[in-house]
Amino acid sequence: NAYETSKVTFNEKEHYRYLNFLKQGIQICAPDVMQDNRLIELYDTYLKDEEIKAVIDTPIFVEDKLWGVLKCEYKQKHDIDRQDEWFNHILAFYIANLMESARTIEANEEVKKYLKKLEENFDEVISLLSRIVEERDPYTAGHQRKVALIASAIARELGLSEDEQRKLYIAGMLHDIGKLYVPPEILTKPSRLTPIEFEIVKVHPDKGYETLITLESLKEIAEIVRQHHERLDGSGYPKGLKNNQIIKEARILAVADVAEAMLARRPYRPPIPIEEVLKYLDENKGKLFDPEVVEACKKVFSLGMLPQS
Repeated sequence: NAYETSKVTFNEKEHYRYLNFLKQGIQICAPDVMQDNRLIELYDTYLKDEEIKAVIDTPIFVEDKLWGVLKCEYKQKHDIDRQDEWFNHILAFYIANLMESARTIEANEEVKKYLKKLEENFDEVISLLSRIVEERDPYTAGHQRKVALIASAIARELGLSEDEQRKLYIAGMLHDIGKLYVPPEILTKPSRLTPIEFEIVKVHPDKGYETLITLESLKEIAEIVRQHHERLDGSGYPKGLKNNQIIKEARILAVADVAEAMLARRPYRPPIPIEEVLKYLDENKGKLFDPEVVEACKKVFSLGMLPQS
């Protein structure tokens, strides 16, 4: 129940291979550092002296550049599960977001005030992360990040402000957090869900909202998360909202979520070709999806602005 923090410095010459993995956005999860070739450069210069047996190293990107690495280290071998991965992904993302925000503030006095506010909110964030860790997360972080990238790219194409783009990215990263309340045997089922199972899954937007609304800094995100499965014709859930009852950000996130889900491999089907995905979105614009958002999404994909797998 206690955390020990420290600062470690790496350099390009001694740790080139290790840093190269991080620059590619790869989270290094090593239950046993002796068995992971990605950590060879670190063993003699650092891990052995510190008696580190297992690590989770998560890259932190600021303005698309590797800014640092969030290191979670264990003094004994450790079975790393998805809860561990999720916790570190979210915390690294939060740190990066704080750094990017802080860099936009020029006056020293404003920086001090802003950092003080961040410190006051940090306990709230830790509470959120603790709740995530307490639950079993059977869903991979890959889907969240790709949806976040697509949603923010659509927002940029629509000419929304950087703040709105950032908001969509955060919403994308957290949009399925409510699935922590869905039994893992349903989420990992290798075949299509039964009607009863699907009704259980449909609670996740409300559960996500309930989780996020408790945090002052995430209240706007909470409403986007709650509405991301709503559809223009009222056929969505959880409330069956229609047209302009659905906030713009949720309409963007809905298209990003559907596009990524169709493009991804599922246990019961292979990935759907991009042409078919765009055709589906096109056929349902004005019915299920915001036409303007669909057109922006098509442009994003046509320009090759796809998230890296």
